[in-house]
Amino acid sequence: MHIKELKIEKRIEFGLLDLRDKLEKDEINTKNVDRIILKITDPGINLMNNRVDGFLKTKDMLTTNQKKILLHALMMVH
Repeated sequence: MHIKELKIEKRIEFGLLDLRDKLEKDEINTKNVDRIILKITDPGINLMNNRVDGFLKTKDMLTTNQKKILLHALMMVH
């Protein structure tokens, strides 16, 4: 799953570079900007889904006490 996340993050970074390039031009084509934004947000959704799937698979292997510790750690991060 980590490799999948890295590939998604890479696609997002390239999308952000494309977006920056389009926004720095004198004349901005809003259709191109919108297309790039979708190109960035779609992988972002995939990244979130990948992380949730990994969390759900992992939590099934934990004891009740380990689940409580994990939940507490997650709450402290956000």
